[in-house]
Amino acid sequence: MYTRENRVVECIRPHNCKMLTHLLFCFALCTVSVYHTSPYCRGEEFRPDYKKAASLRSVFTDCPCLALSAMLTEKVLADVVSSLHVAKNDVVVKAVLPDRPNIYLEVRRRRSYYIATELEWIAKAVESDKELCPKTLVFAHTINYVSAIYSWLMSRLRENGYRNKRTYDPKSQFVFQFHAHIAQPLQQYTLSKFAKPNSSIRVLVCTVAFGMKIAIGDVRQVVHWGQVASLMTFWQKVGRCGKDGESLRPIWYPK
Repeated sequence: MYTRENRVVECIRPHNCKMLTHLLFCFALCTVSVYHTSPYCRGEEFRPDYKKAASLRSVFTDCPCLALSAMLTEKVLADVVSSLHVAKNDVVVKAVLPDRPNIYLEVRRRRSYYIATELEWIAKAVESDKELCPKTLVFAHTINYVSAIYSWLMSRLRENGYRNKRTYDPKSQFVFQFHAHIAQPLQQYTLSKFAKPNSSIRVLVCTVAFGMKIAIGDVRQVVHWGQVASLMTFWQKVGRCGKDGESLRPIWYPK
């Protein structure tokens, strides 16, 4: 759901429904919070109309407000409170620590800066296990790194990179890539295919474009290659795996 604040008011006024108003305020505040806190968003350029949600409060003054966020710092809280013209003394924060006891973080010291040396184990897993290879997300900081890792994997695997070796059908590849410069139809195809339990995509090399509103429960491994923009960004990537409660070990190769 996405709409401008004037359209929200236009929709609600004829109905004058407090429950609907409550839900819409929950949405408005939630999206402002997500806009501020998510590392996948593009800062001030990401849906700037969300910051105008405060104008709704002048129309529905007695409506309770709820804001939800996966990651909230004191700085972000102050920014959201200021943007929505809310008195900080009236804000009650209920925090739940992001404890994921089934996830064990691992930082690997690089023996070299060569992708072929450090990520050979991923290629071997695809080569030997094929459709049974654990679903793996390989994150990289830039599109260039994503392309480099993807190209190396496909070159390394050759015919072993396809479910159907005879036809080399791109749709039967075990390895795909995902980033903002890929056409929207292909992005949607990749996401829907990767989400299937029996998907032929076993390794998805991606940037942070693979993030918001994506919930795939059977991702077994998350690998991050290179630097991260922030610890919050890294934690969001880690959160892409283990949603079904299985024990997992995300791996980070820092520079």
